Amino acid sequence: MRAVVEAVSAATDVPAVELPPLYWAVDPDALNALFSAPDANGEITFRYAGCDVTVRADRTVDVSTGV
Repeated sequence: MRAVVEAVSAATDVPAVELPPLYWAVDPDALNALFSAPDANGEITFRYAGCDVTVRADRTVDVSTGV
């Protein structure tokens, strides 16, 4: 999910190409499938590149750097 990488890049001021692969933290295909249904709801939170990342069913992404 490109939105996760871009959000973490913006929050950490690290270029997206320098971040570790997203699949080290979560299966991107599974993440997309989780929220692909039109009536999907909920959210999932996971650690990626030292950040807490929350992805919601409406595809919004929140990043907490812990700073």
